[in-house]
Amino acid sequence: MVLPKMNVVSLATLALLWSGCSLLEKEFETGRNVESNLRDEGQDDDATGSDGSDGRPGGDGTDPGSTDDGSGSSDDGDAGGDSSGDSGGETGSSNDDGGSGETERVDCTPGAVPVMGNLDTCISDVLTCGSSVITTTEGGNSVMDADDYLAWFCVVPDGDYIGSERTYNITVPAGQKATFTLESPCDDLDIFALRWELWESSELCPDYGNSVIECEADDSREGGEVEVFADPAQDTNYLVIIDGPDAEQAAFALDIACE
Repeated sequence: MVLPKMNVVSLATLALLWSGCSLLEKEFETGRNVESNLRDEGQDDDATGSDGSDGRPGGDGTDPGSTDDGSGSSDDGDAGGDSSGDSGGETGSSNDDGGSGETERVDCTPGAVPVMGNLDTCISDVLTCGSSVITTTEGGNSVMDADDYLAWFCVVPDGDYIGSERTYNITVPAGQKATFTLESPCDDLDIFALRWELWESSELCPDYGNSVIECEADDSREGGEVEVFADPAQDTNYLVIIDGPDAEQAAFALDIACE
């Protein structure tokens, strides 16, 4: 049987339409499945804290990046370095002596070094080998002057030495060398080492009328150093005198070394 032409066209059209609807439904279903899979994968990634396949950052609960903020090892590292650097710079700048960190041994501030008393008319104290003292000529003995130093052939005086001085009795062991070192950063003081046995034996003070066996001196500014050699056969007594040529009253340090 031959169908009318119009009916054949209608059947073909219906078949085509049915086929297209099936394809659309299949594509729609496939798209939903893909979207569902992507969403599920993104949730899995969020749960672990790593970046998901959908391009979003990891989950908020266990974000590894939060450990950086907590420790400060990454974000705060620069700040820590800057802080320590600034602190170091400030510490260095507090040193007025060029950053060496060293302080003056003798404090020249008036009254910083206490005034000491004296043992008798001409002796301030008795010291020994290895002694180190920091004191001041202020309040010392006022016995020695330029006439004495000239008469004992210690030095040709460059002042009158009429101010107070500090005089120490020191016994140097037989055959040893003694070095007396003066540090005088506050004012001009000189050092004298006079061999004198009579204070130890009779408490007699020397003056320009006495003859002495030996006298050494150093009148360098800001200190000085003298060396003496004890009698090889017996211990030898010396008077070490710290005096100012123009009556200076100042703090000083004295070190005694024997060998």
